[in-house]
Amino acid sequence: MAMHLGNCRDCGALFANARRDVTLCRTCAERYDRMFDRVREQMRRHPKLTIQDLADRTGIPSHQILEWVRDGRIHAT
Repeated sequence: MAMHLGNCRDCGALFANARRDVTLCRTCAERYDRMFDRVREQMRRHPKLTIQDLADRTGIPSHQILEWVRDGRIHAT
């Protein structure tokens, strides 16, 4: 299996991965997963929150939450 080199789109670190479409290094991917879990938990507990409310409660930028909505990872209720 060929390894592909790329720069992390978040921190810029050089990393190798078997898939060309991976854009985050392992450290940043794990951090994004933890951030996503915080947002998902707040949405579960408080389903009526706006994106700005979610950003304020979690400390995660609203543009990141919007990206997850656009990517289909978060579904608005």
